[in-house]
Amino acid sequence: MIVDPPRDGLNFAAVARHDSRVRFAFVVVLAACRSAPAPTLPPAGDERDDGAGDLARASVQLELGSDAPGALADSPRRHHRDDDFGGTSYAGWQPPSNASPPPHPPRYTVVSSGLDGAIDGVVTWPGAPPRVDCGAGLRVGSDHAVRGAIIYIDHVALGRAFPSYSETTQVGGTLVKRGCALAPAVQVVAPAPATVAVRGDADAARLRVVAPNAAATTLELQSGGDLSFDVAPGVTKLDGVDAALGPAWVIGVETPYVAVSDDDGHFRIDELPPATYDVTIFAAPSTHGGAPIVVHRSVHVAAGTTKLAVALH
Repeated sequence: MIVDPPRDGLNFAAVARHDSRVRFAFVVVLAACRSAPAPTLPPAGDERDDGAGDLARASVQLELGSDAPGALADSPRRHHRDDDFGGTSYAGWQPPSNASPPPHPPRYTVVSSGLDGAIDGVVTWPGAPPRVDCGAGLRVGSDHAVRGAIIYIDHVALGRAFPSYSETTQVGGTLVKRGCALAPAVQVVAPAPATVAVRGDADAARLRVVAPNAAATTLELQSGGDLSFDVAPGVTKLDGVDAALGPAWVIGVETPYVAVSDDDGHFRIDELPPATYDVTIFAAPSTHGGAPIVVHRSVHVAAGTTKLAVALH
């Protein structure tokens, strides 16, 4: 039988009975049920308003097409800061069980042994931290560390299996319009091809999508609405038709070798077979409406860890 608690929030219990005398003692228990305060997003224009709150967690979680558990934030290899679009590495995912068919076979030879190489590095900005307009752009700390840079290897001959080739999971895929910017300014989706969702704010906008090797297309984002578009392997640019909306870039990658620099500018890509790799470092522009910062490094990886220091300019 279920008994509703008294309205004043107190529970009573009879605790004693002695000899022929009946004595009742009542223990008053205060029900201190307090709900945790709801998490808050950084205000518009705040230094962290680049996908640093709920957007970042949605943008880098394992998308399952539902609210099922298995988000990257719940993985043992979680980002060291919950409210940051950045982390140590995407290597080593343990995706949840899913019987969905794979999107396509990997375009490289999958191996399960000899994956004992790693790239461990740091991304910095040597000059003075740039001024970031509209809450989106290059993020540089006081120690010159760059947060949120995308580091990836998009072509390999041999490599570990990408979990998404046996499980339909996806990293990345969310953009939010915030005033005159799209956030995050730079993100990665893997594996590509993939679908990216765009969430609107109070003002409608006409968006232009420029995909790799394709003509530009125009999308109508209604006030408070949402839409989606497909991302192919390569770099897709999204901005406003009238140039008033700051651009965003979505990088589609077909390999699991992807990382995002953390607050210290640190990143790591592991489980690599020994070889020479073209490593791409892709960061948001240092000025509003400017071009992204793209750096390539040829890195020879042997057994063990190879260090890589990248200074953007």
